[in-house]
Amino acid sequence: MRVGVIFHRPEVIDSDWARKILQILGGFGTVDARLSGTMGTLAVLDSSMDDKIKCDFRPTSQCLAEMVRECDSIVMAMYSDNPLKSHAFCWHLVKKLNCPNIPIVEVEAKNGVVIDWCAKSDLSAKLVKKLGFKSTPPPDYGKTEWIKDGIKYRKVLAAEPGDFVLVNGTVVGRATSEEVILRESDGKIVGGDSVEFKEQGLIKLIRRGKIDLFKVKLDTTTSLRRTEFKRRYHVPTPKGDLIAFIEHDVASRSGATVYGGIRRGITGAVTIGDDTTAIAGEILSRYRIPIIGIVDGDKDGLLKDTALAEGSIILTVKMDDQLGEVIRDKLFKGKRLVNFKFKEAKERAVDLAVESNQLIRREDS
Repeated sequence: MRVGVIFHRPEVIDSDWARKILQILGGFGTVDARLSGTMGTLAVLDSSMDDKIKCDFRPTSQCLAEMVRECDSIVMAMYSDNPLKSHAFCWHLVKKLNCPNIPIVEVEAKNGVVIDWCAKSDLSAKLVKKLGFKSTPPPDYGKTEWIKDGIKYRKVLAAEPGDFVLVNGTVVGRATSEEVILRESDGKIVGGDSVEFKEQGLIKLIRRGKIDLFKVKLDTTTSLRRTEFKRRYHVPTPKGDLIAFIEHDVASRSGATVYGGIRRGITGAVTIGDDTTAIAGEILSRYRIPIIGIVDGDKDGLLKDTALAEGSIILTVKMDDQLGEVIRDKLFKGKRLVNFKFKEAKERAVDLAVESNQLIRREDS
């Protein structure tokens, strides 16, 4: 039997449950394990499991659809403080696949729950016995999307008060209750219920183009990595003087830009935005790759207790997006990667911040 496993979010890796689940499934047959996401990938690297779990930056739904064609059964494993978040995640994926004729089993490790979502088999019973968990029936969330008077409505499942609300990786606000509903008209978020919207986040979303509320990736979370972990450092493999330009959305699938830069052998990076700088800096610190972070103090705090590589510099400016455009045009010439000595790039970034009358403060590490 070939078992496909999808691990969701870093907590299932950090808690070591991913390793335990893989050991058990290895006794059932051949295992194909995957994970999609920026911080999950970092957790895999920190846990030295990159030889056991394939990290993929395509949407999880695409990875799952591929596994359905290649595997005999699927396990989706998570470790969440709120099991409803795990159940909602699985419900959306199974619904999108229209419940294919293949066993799909959810394992919610922190709460000790196993759910057999479709095409019943003895796999869920085996996992209940091996893990010592309990079996529960799959929930049905009913109608979560509708259109009224030309406006699209979508209910955000399993939200909790205080959660960040993310649309395609961009923070658009915070949940004020469990009943979060977003509204969209003509490709723009035009309001919602139980959300305290962040104007700057909505502006960033608009800049990226029109959205379809029924197709976007919605997330709610208090942090991108909630469990304790130990950083694992790697020997960098620089290839010349290659500098990367990294801007917003690193929290979502475009985190592939950061890991792609590492594979290309970058020696440094310019990061635009408070959360982007925190997240990219944390990842690149594992490879001793310094950054030039451009921030303006509007950090959401998606990731806490982050690290930076020695030699990094943080420039606090009036508007990070505006200076980011200047740096992209004048230093990178519109490209994502340029050949430039990091020390010279650092000096040039400071000069551009001063020339643009943007610089408030610089911090060297």
